[in-house]
Amino acid sequence: MASQHVNLFELGYSGNFDLRATSKLINSCQQEISVDVLDGRCDIGKPDVGAFAYPRQTLFEHFPPRVDGEVYVGVTVAPIEGNSYTITQDTDCVVITLHRTQAVAAEAGRTREEYVAQTLVTELLWLEYERATGDSDFGKLFHKRTRACIFDLVLDKSEKVHKLRRGRICKQCADKLEQANVDSGLVSAVTNVLAQVQKSAA
Repeated sequence: MASQHVNLFELGYSGNFDLRATSKLINSCQQEISVDVLDGRCDIGKPDVGAFAYPRQTLFEHFPPRVDGEVYVGVTVAPIEGNSYTITQDTDCVVITLHRTQAVAAEAGRTREEYVAQTLVTELLWLEYERATGDSDFGKLFHKRTRACIFDLVLDKSEKVHKLRRGRICKQCADKLEQANVDSGLVSAVTNVLAQVQKSAA
């Protein structure tokens, strides 16, 4: 039985994007993470940050009712306030945006579905690290130095190519996850998903 259940859904209009392909990719290569696709939450109103981007509060207000112990991941093409790639709330809600990522994914040789799969499992490990340590400072795990690691903190979207192309957990981050007592089964499952993304793109 999976130790982590994830609910994946469209947030706003995501265009030509196959959430079920992302779910299938993740579910096919490991048994610790189970991803189900929910009905979309498409009516999220108009952007209200300079009539362009959505503030985090607006996005999280449109999440479905939560079940304790499950994680909810909304995927949108809408830009997020602050030009973020992802945002989290508590330790069970994530928004992933596809805004301005298509060219980056293509340069890395990844589909958008593979991009979301890799981003989703990265965020799962971060949420588990946050739960285990009680520390919400993402700088404790993500690092500014580029190591082609999924925890590279890239401020320029063009630099995201390296972490997408390599899709690995560097030794420093692996050690931090172990020291925080993050479930080794979850870490192994994420590693399998990263390998499956690499295999799919080969």
